[in-house]
Amino acid sequence: MLPKTQKLTRVLFPKHTEPKKTWVGDCLRIQYSYTNQVSKSRFAVVVSKKIHALAVRRNSIKRAIYEGIEHCGDILAIGRGMKIVIFPGKKDELLLSDAIVRDLKIFFAFIK
Repeated sequence: MLPKTQKLTRVLFPKHTEPKKTWVGDCLRIQYSYTNQVSKSRFAVVVSKKIHALAVRRNSIKRAIYEGIEHCGDILAIGRGMKIVIFPGKKDELLLSDAIVRDLKIFFAFIK
């Protein structure tokens, strides 16, 4: 699990009027924006009820995505202040940890 200092809080969560960019991968959709409010990148994972109706399953999907972010540990040292919000793009049957890690590595290579 990510440390609390690298998660987006409700106060820092991007507003709908903020300019943001979107990156779409095989199984993840990632919205990101640059900010001066935070010194390091902060992450949030949002899983809607369309992905799975049960909260237990939605939480396990969030945990899998957070583990994928931790797996890309060198990326967490990004010094730029970024707000990164991750949405799973497909049904939970298609969300495998390998696909999540692959999408995250491609995204982090894209923004470097």
